[in-house]
Amino acid sequence: MSLIAGEVHGLVGESGSGKSITGFSIIGLVDEPEHIAGGSIKFEGRELIGLPDEELRKIRGKTISMVFQDPMMALNPVLDIKTQIRLALEAHEKVSTAQARERAIEALARVRIDEPEQKVDFYPHQFSGGMRQRVAIAIALLHRPKLIICDEPTTALDVSVQSEILKEMKALVAELGTTLIWISHDLATDRIDRRSDCRDANRAHR
Repeated sequence: MSLIAGEVHGLVGESGSGKSITGFSIIGLVDEPEHIAGGSIKFEGRELIGLPDEELRKIRGKTISMVFQDPMMALNPVLDIKTQIRLALEAHEKVSTAQARERAIEALARVRIDEPEQKVDFYPHQFSGGMRQRVAIAIALLHRPKLIICDEPTTALDVSVQSEILKEMKALVAELGTTLIWISHDLATDRIDRRSDCRDANRAHR
């Protein structure tokens, strides 16, 4: 399988078929004692299999990022959002506290979170499930990565929120020119999004 820059690629299969492990393998998140027995994963001509952890850490979050199924896997419940975004920024660049706050507000606004100036001080438990997933997406987009892997990020959300996030994710990756791998076991989410696009198109032509 190969991906083209800016392409949206779906990875679909039943539960337990290895979809998530495939996504985790790309950025070396397979936990010991498990390991990748063979094969090759190349990104921009660079072999990722066997790359030392130090080198993988330089790639994760900056060049390749991931949005997990459960946003609480990505968010720390004891840190407010501005702190978590600052730490994500500091992993790959130098920023002042003031710059980090400004970037955090911009990141929340990008994923359509209302009143980001106030909500940047919230803790994860103060957001709904859909809002927490938006925060996780905002963090994944911070460094304008070239590839985003979304591991069933809307599975735990209700249908209307699923559709909203799917549409917004498509718009964001198009805006940034980012390649997206969307992992799912549910083809209905794509049909939901297509119906929503059709409704928007119909309204536009009235």
